[in-house]
Amino acid sequence: ILDVCCGTGKVTEALQQRNYQMTGFDGSSKMVDVATHKVPDAHFFVADARDFNVEAPFDAALCLCDSLNHTTKLNEIEMIFRNVANVLKSGGTFLFDIRMEEGFEYYWEQDNNEINFNLVEDDRVYTAHTTYNKETKDGRLVITSFHKEGELWRGHDSIIDQKCYSEQELRSSLTNAGFDNV
Repeated sequence: ILDVCCGTGKVTEALQQRNYQMTGFDGSSKMVDVATHKVPDAHFFVADARDFNVEAPFDAALCLCDSLNHTTKLNEIEMIFRNVANVLKSGGTFLFDIRMEEGFEYYWEQDNNEINFNLVEDDRVYTAHTTYNKETKDGRLVITSFHKEGELWRGHDSIIDQKCYSEQELRSSLTNAGFDNV
């Protein structure tokens, strides 16, 4: 099984423990390092899902944890789907999840949702805030952190953009990429 956008290998580890032969990749070398230590019997590599190359054909591929939402252009979603289709054996299965509009509206649009939070400790402060634009279908998560270094506080913002796609857009992209049983 190929784990597309495997992150730190959490899903890879669970499937490896159930005796599946696993290969995973992610665009972040730091994530792949964590996954490699967590699941030493699996094969991991660093690659961009829009342009990856792996030799063995796979029985199945998966892409979980809303990873596809981080791809903010529909033509790039189709590129990912095409790449996955190219590494699957004939009749292979591709399983993915993606946050749909209802999820963005519920989790990202409200001020009092599960994702927005503030955490204050003696030597660090974190705050996270989400926004979702219904018209453009763009979501943004901004995480601001401050860490105390001696008497000084150092701050850092991390911005994570996501895109919402319709079921029709996804079905069309899958069909264009060569999947016939959508």
